[in-house]
Amino acid sequence: MIALTNCALRFGHMRESQSAIVSSLLSELGTCANATYEAVPLIYNTT
Repeated sequence: MIALTNCALRFGHMRESQSAIVSSLLSELGTCANATYEAVPLIYNTT
């Protein structure tokens, strides 16, 4: 619970750079999705 509060406080302080946070999250999601997309054929090819 304390960690959640700290995170919320930090997010409140970074409100002006919220768009930067969102764009970095989106790029992380994109990287993750790309890695998953590349891994899927490898998983199916092992059978």
